[in-house]
Amino acid sequence: DRSVKIPLTVFCSAVALFVIIMYLCVPIGSLFPTWGYKFFPLTFKWYEQVFTKYKGFKAFKDSFVLSLISAPITALLSMIISYLVVKKKFKAKGFIEAVSMLAMAVPGTVLGVGYIRGFAGGLFHTGILQWFYGSATLLVIVFVVRSLPTGTRSGISALRQIDKSIEESAYDMGANSFQVFMTVTLPLIKDSFLSGLVTSFVRSITAISAIILLVTPQFLLITVQINEFAEKGSYGLACAFATILILITYGSVLLMNLFIKYFGTSKKLQEAE
Repeated sequence: DRSVKIPLTVFCSAVALFVIIMYLCVPIGSLFPTWGYKFFPLTFKWYEQVFTKYKGFKAFKDSFVLSLISAPITALLSMIISYLVVKKKFKAKGFIEAVSMLAMAVPGTVLGVGYIRGFAGGLFHTGILQWFYGSATLLVIVFVVRSLPTGTRSGISALRQIDKSIEESAYDMGANSFQVFMTVTLPLIKDSFLSGLVTSFVRSITAISAIILLVTPQFLLITVQINEFAEKGSYGLACAFATILILITYGSVLLMNLFIKYFGTSKKLQEAE
């Protein structure tokens, strides 16, 4: 067993090191004076240009605000759909679960083309809801749809671990379905809800496949900027945008972990024991 564990440990460590090195290439590359030609002395000029010349503040503000709006909507919808699928019995349950998972099976570019065909020139080219295409509302809906499968699967997994007797006791005491969900079920899946909230935020702020087809000049998004500068060969600027995006996403995950550690359900269970 020991002879097997040592090579396995070495292999896992090598894979982890490779992943870390690939991520480090981005911030290191953002410090090169000229990518692929001049590597020293290291400079912060690309970060300066991000905020002074290429509207970095607007890009980060638009991405952050749209992702922040979509994240709680996605998390709440995920928990509601999960609750209906796991705890309720009705004919359309399978249909609702299938629709919530549909975005996982459809590529983002296909989703983007579908929204273009459906809303460019109004709803199915009728002129109705013509304002909808290119609006912030459409981008938020795309963010929600793309993140919904992940949050739903997480919620379903968490709800299936809850003993039915806990909710049945609440029903016996006169509580209705909404009261049971808000006062019994939701507190028990709080950690899963927070996880879905942050996961949705991270997936939204890093989305590119569908968004790149739907975004208009009215909005500047980080991922679109990264793709644009990479296509132009401006890898220093692309790496600078990507480095700041990495810091935002990892910072969000870190804050979630700290919140769950000190205020989550597991913390309360440890105190009770």
